[in-house]
Amino acid sequence: MNFDSSVQAGDINPYGQGTKHGSYVTGAAAATGNNGVGIAGVNWQTKILPIQALSDDGSGTSISVARGIRYAVAQGADVISMSLGGSYPDSYTRQAIKEAIAAGVIVVAASGNDGCDCISYPANYPEVVAVGALNQSNDRASFSSYGENLDILAPGTNLYTASWSANNPTSHYASGIAGTSLATPIVSGLLTSLIGDYPDLSPRQIIALLGENTDRLSLAENQSWLPTIGHGTVDGYKAITRPLQSHTPEIRYDFASVSNGNALYSNTSFEPDTTIRLHTCSEEQHGSTKIYRLVKSSDEFYSASETEVYHAENAGYTAEFFTYGCISLPIDAPESIRILQTHAEFSSRKKV
Repeated sequence: MNFDSSVQAGDINPYGQGTKHGSYVTGAAAATGNNGVGIAGVNWQTKILPIQALSDDGSGTSISVARGIRYAVAQGADVISMSLGGSYPDSYTRQAIKEAIAAGVIVVAASGNDGCDCISYPANYPEVVAVGALNQSNDRASFSSYGENLDILAPGTNLYTASWSANNPTSHYASGIAGTSLATPIVSGLLTSLIGDYPDLSPRQIIALLGENTDRLSLAENQSWLPTIGHGTVDGYKAITRPLQSHTPEIRYDFASVSNGNALYSNTSFEPDTTIRLHTCSEEQHGSTKIYRLVKSSDEFYSASETEVYHAENAGYTAEFFTYGCISLPIDAPESIRILQTHAEFSSRKKV
């Protein structure tokens, strides 16, 4: 933000309201545990690349955020966690996010603290993992913004975490901290744990581990998602153990010809892994991967890539939600697989 290489809090204004924020979120994500000091973050085996996209006063521009995203990608980040947001979309920042996703980076952002159907950007982009806050009663916190693109909730009230002050920059802690900014690094920390445990899984599979294995809160049996709570709240144990537990239905119904980002243009893939297999979810599963139907005149295709959907809409296609799918894992061993020819079975239009 200040066009220098330092991310030290308080360089410009040691008393600014934004000076503590980086310590709050970093502690929640990755504070070292088992050392008798302070707190333990979600994943203290991960590495933090600190990037100050906003000023010590907590303000900034979309240009500084986009530059931070591109810098993180260039440095090899696996997860970009953004506890920030604004009220309006911005094409410059979104382009940086699309570049990150194409590079295999998972982008996570806070839904916002306005308590309305008004998710902040960049969380409100469908391709970003949007995180809301859970309160101590296991409900969505009243301040937590919600809406069409909310993905998941995580604890975000009355938290104890690392802090910073000009008088105590190295061993300061704070209690009673709340906000979707704190829920976001909890999700990001879990995602880095999943990546570390299962490095051969693709970003899309890692995100599905998070979304398909939640505490579903008030979701009904036939519901995968609600705009107020997303797919539920994080369940680290279920997510981390799912790749060790084979899904073995008698018959699994796989979707054929559902793009993972490589159907719109013959020479372009919007995501790095185009080979993942999507299937209909069995009774004990709840999908978190949206499949869209894209239609333009007599042409039609299906895609599970939100980035591809964005480009298709810009190219004149109309997008409509088709269904939630579940993503297969290498350990899964169904007794048999039936291939659903998506276009033949669900549409009479010509395939692109």
